[in-house]
Amino acid sequence: MSIINSIFMLKYKIGAFYSIMKLNLKRKIIIYSLITNLIITISLGGTLYKYAGELYYQAFISSKESLARSIALSIDGEKHKTFTSLNSAGSKEYQKYLKYLNTIRLNEKYISYLFTISYDRKNNKLTYIVDSDINPTDIIWITTEFFGLALSIGKNNEIAIKYNETIYTEDFDILVGDSKIPLRIGKDGILTLGGRKLAGIVSRSPLTLEASGKKLSINDRELFSEIFINDKPVELYCSFTAKNESQSMPGELYAESKDVVERCKQIIDSQQDTIVRRDSQTSIYGKNITTVYSVIKDSKGAANGLVVVEIFQGEVSNFKRAVALISLIVSFLAFIFIVILTLIFAEYIIIPIKKLTKGTQKVGEGNLDYTINTNRTDEFGILADTFNSMVSNLKKAHIEITSANKELSNYKNNLELIVEERTKELKKTNMELSSAISEVKHLKGLLPICSSCKKIRDDNGYWSQLESYISTHSQAEFTHSICPVCAKKLYPDI
Repeated sequence: MSIINSIFMLKYKIGAFYSIMKLNLKRKIIIYSLITNLIITISLGGTLYKYAGELYYQAFISSKESLARSIALSIDGEKHKTFTSLNSAGSKEYQKYLKYLNTIRLNEKYISYLFTISYDRKNNKLTYIVDSDINPTDIIWITTEFFGLALSIGKNNEIAIKYNETIYTEDFDILVGDSKIPLRIGKDGILTLGGRKLAGIVSRSPLTLEASGKKLSINDRELFSEIFINDKPVELYCSFTAKNESQSMPGELYAESKDVVERCKQIIDSQQDTIVRRDSQTSIYGKNITTVYSVIKDSKGAANGLVVVEIFQGEVSNFKRAVALISLIVSFLAFIFIVILTLIFAEYIIIPIKKLTKGTQKVGEGNLDYTINTNRTDEFGILADTFNSMVSNLKKAHIEITSANKELSNYKNNLELIVEERTKELKKTNMELSSAISEVKHLKGLLPICSSCKKIRDDNGYWSQLESYISTHSQAEFTHSICPVCAKKLYPDI
């Protein structure tokens, strides 16, 4: 069946090819140019997206590094390390930094998260200091070393959970290692993970959570507990941030995976700004493709914190879509530009051909005065000059042939008259010849002549003088003279 389909497809392609071949030259030029143009623009767009897009992305990441560095340099390290408790959120310095980072965050659409953290070496603990995002509603963070959930109450009073940059209002699966564990959202507000109770909503307004017999609310903002995942105990940390507050409050535990936490400590100890690009997810909050770290230092030059710029898969996808859109626009504009050039080029080629075609038709109709006017010096100009020269030669040949035909026609028209006159002359000559022959015939044969007087006897028996007989039977006339012998004989004295 596939062979038959291939044959039909080949037949279709051949038919399409012959259909194109039957088109006029202009359409052929346009079609072939469009096909070539399409191949070129697709290749151009693909190349631009693949290579220029990667360079653009590198420049994009470099710009985020510069942004993080400028933020770190603008932060007073001495004051930054003092924001270690919830009470710090009311200070003017903290509010200044919060407004500063929030303004940057709102103007940087390809950043997932922008915040600062502090490293307490004495207690070996990382804490949030300034988080640029402002909550539109109360949020409870439910975190372990494997996942991070942002729980809030939606407009329709439904439970909304943000996981891996996606908001769920119904049951979904959480990835723990290589296994997926179902998270069930009960209508009664009970959350179960793998069949075990994770937490429960005590109140939706104000938002209050209960886990392991402990409550989490605006009055009790942190909760530490333990849950079992795949029958293994895992530390559970929950935190509360209220509406219109920073997404993470100062002094709040920096809850992340062990890999991310250890990397942050190492960067602070090395005091080196760092860009981390990764293929696999390390953050518990989503697919963190790239993270930019810039070190915050105190007055003594010692590093005690970090400015963190997180770029997740969603923002990278948005960025790549923007690059793809730019590539598409560039390819489309290039396509339109080449189409316009193709049309101009087709007209540039077709116009002289049309002139030659029209000239050929005019000459074919007999107009040998037609000439092609062109200022071009290329092959078409040479062809037009050759055409004009050919028409001029044809005109000369036509005049010569017309003149010869006219003479031939005149000769043909006078030929009968000439033949008739010649015939008459020939007839006359023939009659005279016949008459002469006839007369000559009369003199033919034996003539009896007298030996003495030289008279000649005719057919009737009469004797006639010699000159009389010859004059009668021919056109000869006689004149009389005397020969020398007779003159001497007859006139001896003379």
